[in-house]
Amino acid sequence: MDRSGRFDVDRCDDELALRVLEGVADADDRRVAELPPLYPTLDPDALGALFRRSDADLRVAFEYEGKAVTVYEGGRVTVDEGF
Repeated sequence: MDRSGRFDVDRCDDELALRVLEGVADADDRRVAELPPLYPTLDPDALGALFRRSDADLRVAFEYEGKAVTVYEGGRVTVDEGF
């Protein structure tokens, strides 16, 4: 995490939803298993499908566990302090 409170998760082979969970867990110094399910906040399957089916420069932003999460085209995920 840098001094602004931003935490970037590099693109990897994991599912997009897992990258979101890992980013939030790391930003909060928690384990992924300690986080509540992502689904009530965002449908992980829909998120993955959105980015798989588009050539547009997409960005999806939402709040989860008090963090501002942004997912970018190409799989980049950023986690900041809340909105």
